Amino acid sequence: MSSFRIVTDSSCDLSAELATKMNLVVMPLTVAINGYHYRNYPDGRDISTEAFYQILRDKKSSPATSGMNVAEFTQIAQQILSEGEDILYIGLSSQLSGTYPVGVSALRLLQKQYPERKIMTVDSLCVSSGQGLLCQLCYRRQAAGDTLEEVWRFAEGIKTQIVHTFMVDDLRSLRKGGRLYAAREIPGQSLNVKPLLHVDNMGRLVTLGKVRGRKAAIEAIANSVENNILDTSGVVIGHGGCLRDAEHLVSLLADRGIQEARIEEIGPVVGAHSGVGALALFYLGKVR
Repeated sequence: MSSFRIVTDSSCDLSAELATKMNLVVMPLTVAINGYHYRNYPDGRDISTEAFYQILRDKKSSPATSGMNVAEFTQIAQQILSEGEDILYIGLSSQLSGTYPVGVSALRLLQKQYPERKIMTVDSLCVSSGQGLLCQLCYRRQAAGDTLEEVWRFAEGIKTQIVHTFMVDDLRSLRKGGRLYAAREIPGQSLNVKPLLHVDNMGRLVTLGKVRGRKAAIEAIANSVENNILDTSGVVIGHGGCLRDAEHLVSLLADRGIQEARIEEIGPVVGAHSGVGALALFYLGKVR
């Protein structure tokens, strides 16, 4: 039986430690700041999350993001195939980026060069640590001995049960980048209104509503798990430079019987759109 590697991109916001533990191949996407282009590696070798969010706080730049081109993706994927391994590619939601279609195009070309290798792809319909959680759940099945086809079927069946509930300080960056679908009109920061959002079953960012005050918004995020969570061992909290709020959310979840919640920092590629102060909750639920 041939082995396979799970390949994803750096919008998954997995720590370098976890990515290494899962033997994951993470394709680095790019964030551009003040004319410089930085690859978003899990270990932060080009730009750390701390440095990135400090730039945002100082309002020194409006960062832009870009994906990989077919040639760049091909170079990394070809190395895996040439070493005799198959590929399961789990990409950022195609509704939010062109990253997944680029990866699929590259892998189709490589399939012709390596007809003996198996290559399967999953449009995750997820983003940030939701995408990372899907990769992690797939890795667990792989580690348990499931075949490539079995893990692919598992991913396709479960991907729309990865719940993303999050808040941002305002919607301007998401609107500007075209990442927000059918946004409701929500007043701005001057009224201390915090937009609540989620990712729908088509992989789109959609507004859920608004809450007055950050404390109430965090409470609303915690309440979202009630009667919906399926697996309390796979809860992830993502934050955009607001660790104290993430820790507060951990305590709120503990009050609701969820004793395990991993905190991850939202990386520069996603953070360029969600901004400083974004706070997100990801888990496996009954419905999105």
